[in-house]
Amino acid sequence: MPPERDPAVEALIRDGRQAYAAKRYKNALENFTRAMKRCPCTRGVRRERCSCKHYEQVAAEGGSIFQEAMYTCTCSVGKTFSKCDNSLHIQALDYRAATFEALRELDRARKDAEWLLELAPRIPDGYLRLGKVSRLQKKNEFAWKVFNAGIDASISNNLLKSDPKVEKLYAARAPLHARYFRQDPLQLPLDIVYIIFSYVDFLSLLRCLRVCKSWRKSLGSPLYRHLWKTLAFPKPLPRRNPPSLQALGKLLGYSGYDARKLIIKDAAGLHLTKPKLKLLLRGSPKLEHLDLRKEFEPLDIHPQQWPRTITHLVLDEANPPPRLWDAVASNLVYLHITPVAQAAAAVRDLPLLPNLRYLRATGCRGMLMLTQAAKATPNLEQLRYTNIFAPLWDEPQHPLGESWKQLKVVICDGLTESLRVSEAFAVVQTVSVNQGSNMRHIEVMPFHEDRSGATLLGQEQTWMSLVAFLSRGEWQAEHQSNSFDNLRSLRLKRAVLDGAASEPLLRKAIDNDKLRSIDINFRRPGINDPQGPASCQRIAEFSWLRGAKSIRCIGLSNFRFRKYPETDEDLPLPSFLASFPNLETLEIGSEYYDDAELCSVIFAIMKATKLRKIYQTTIKGANLDTLRTAAKEFGVELVWGERQREWPVPLDD
Repeated sequence: MPPERDPAVEALIRDGRQAYAAKRYKNALENFTRAMKRCPCTRGVRRERCSCKHYEQVAAEGGSIFQEAMYTCTCSVGKTFSKCDNSLHIQALDYRAATFEALRELDRARKDAEWLLELAPRIPDGYLRLGKVSRLQKKNEFAWKVFNAGIDASISNNLLKSDPKVEKLYAARAPLHARYFRQDPLQLPLDIVYIIFSYVDFLSLLRCLRVCKSWRKSLGSPLYRHLWKTLAFPKPLPRRNPPSLQALGKLLGYSGYDARKLIIKDAAGLHLTKPKLKLLLRGSPKLEHLDLRKEFEPLDIHPQQWPRTITHLVLDEANPPPRLWDAVASNLVYLHITPVAQAAAAVRDLPLLPNLRYLRATGCRGMLMLTQAAKATPNLEQLRYTNIFAPLWDEPQHPLGESWKQLKVVICDGLTESLRVSEAFAVVQTVSVNQGSNMRHIEVMPFHEDRSGATLLGQEQTWMSLVAFLSRGEWQAEHQSNSFDNLRSLRLKRAVLDGAASEPLLRKAIDNDKLRSIDINFRRPGINDPQGPASCQRIAEFSWLRGAKSIRCIGLSNFRFRKYPETDEDLPLPSFLASFPNLETLEIGSEYYDDAELCSVIFAIMKATKLRKIYQTTIKGANLDTLRTAAKEFGVELVWGERQREWPVPLDD
């Protein structure tokens, strides 16, 4: 007869359960014990427990409970007896442990639970019983580890999660899991800790020092110095009292006096005095990135005290210290400067910056000339400026291409209402460097009409028309045509691009599959102009652009087609966009449409194209909800807002 079907053992277990139910626990223990002794694994002798296993100690040391139950044994029990997964033996021992629980003899119940785990470490029964007893003994963390070990062993033994006993393991672990699954991240391997804390900003890192003494000791140790390589003081500071010299010294000590980035968003809020700045610079001898904004007081520091390793410099609303350039000019790669009015001389006397590749100048109106910037930055690749280069240039005959041979990106933003024609030509002269052959990205923000009525670069005379005007030699000594052969992106905002003048300038970029992004803005209609014809004519001006395989992104603004279109000729926009086989992104908006009507236009565009993303800032409220629902059906991501403007601009070559 198979051992699993021993009627005598089954009878003993049945009698024991009846006695347990009647609370005759002594009788129940006798029956369960007799049933255990009848198992064939005893070999007719008394089977003792193994005395070599220490489950709680192994769990506390992070070891494997399963490995301890399965293999660890140096006493005679392991040599004499083998494992036993006889279900009747397991039931009898499990019920006996339950009886000891009812008698509140938890130590004896624990011994039986450990014995059960020793006999059959591959099945859930022992883990369930040992975990329950451990919870009764208030050893909740150990119980959680036992349940985890049982789940892992069951999975390794190919038991399904839907198995009733495995479900019991998950249910028993659930109330403990939320508490004990959370681990101290500083106890993880060091490389994982580095990854976790790399996402923690500077202020949060400072708060981490206050979690507990061990965190403060660990995070301040040499092992974590790299976390303090960036000292970024935000704006506004979270406390009214700025950090003292002593506090700044501690922060520098955490980095091993080797900070590489120093970002001060509000020098006034930090009370950045000369002693504080000297301390920060002295504690950062290999400083690479210095970002200083909102000057608190003049910081005239000797050149020898400035680290010569600075390659990235931001001075926003801060006076360049008089002798700063002597220390950093030869190594600068990135410069962002927004000086205050008193710093005109420091900006006007910009020294030679031989390695500068990225220049962003804001608010230097009347301080920095175009040719001065070109002569000072011979290897410049990307230029972004706002309200700069006025008056025009001091040496009109100086060809900028002789200095800016590597210029690839020009961004002119924030042009104000006081921009005049002479300044507009400075913009055009910049994008026309080397006849535009090296340009990869051009971005020009809108020109506005002057309230005083002065002649400005308006909608009818576009900036690209001026590029064509320049190419005819009116403003250049050499009569060479501009040709933007390698242009990737042409981004405008409300500035009107002349379709006829731009075709010869962009044709090679289209033919070479280079141009990826372009903006097409529509002229403002007159008060008495009929709806539709002007915008349809505008689309016709760009018929040469249809079908361009390289185009991935298009921006459209301020169009006005017929209110109730009956044919494609009344609303040519969907068919125009559908002609671009690889078009993925569209930025669209018009102040001449109400929300509902613009929704219908965008719906027609989504139906005709295979767009992935649409940016818009016109439609709001319930109409926006309707449009979002339609966008999901077409697999289009609808984004509220404008396309991101990255600086520096990432280039693909």
